[in-house]
Amino acid sequence: DSPLLVQGEIGVGKKLYSRILHNEGKRGLAPYMIINCKGIDENDLFSQVFGSEDKKSVLEKCAGGTVVFDEISFMPLKMQTKLFETLSQKRIEGSHISLDVRFIFTSSVKLKELVEVKGLFNANLYQFITAAEMFIDPIRKRSKDVEDLISYFLRRECKKQGLLVKELSEKIKNKLIDYPWPGNVTELKKAIEKLVLF
Repeated sequence: DSPLLVQGEIGVGKKLYSRILHNEGKRGLAPYMIINCKGIDENDLFSQVFGSEDKKSVLEKCAGGTVVFDEISFMPLKMQTKLFETLSQKRIEGSHISLDVRFIFTSSVKLKELVEVKGLFNANLYQFITAAEMFIDPIRKRSKDVEDLISYFLRRECKKQGLLVKELSEKIKNKLIDYPWPGNVTELKKAIEKLVLF
């Protein structure tokens, strides 16, 4: 039930890791929802997190389950303060229902630096979400994973396109393993999809 912060570069699979934790844990059969904090209108984000007159909060909808705050560093500072109060009191303001949710947070930037150096992240919220921390290395540091991911995405994409399962030549496979993949798992997945399509 402890809050968890999952950190790593964009595209390393932080949300996938969160999903696995949810599925494998005691809350696995309960709801699982993601709140994207990046690239979303502030009012929409507020409404998702805290609810509105005509809309129930994701935190309430997800009772017994897991809520993932994806890219938490993009949440406005003022909202971070309100979120900390909500999480520490385990209830949404004006509600008598106690929150029964596991919270997972993801970030592709170093939150500690945002708190201590730049003052752009709420220190209390940071203390709350770092009860447990996990760092996922970029796939350029995990060549064995690259090989497994190539095989997995290749099988999946062939099936999706209605093709017999294909294999890559060792030469091509080695080139893909040696490539640094700046976009991580996301970039690799898209590359294999294009490869099968062409």
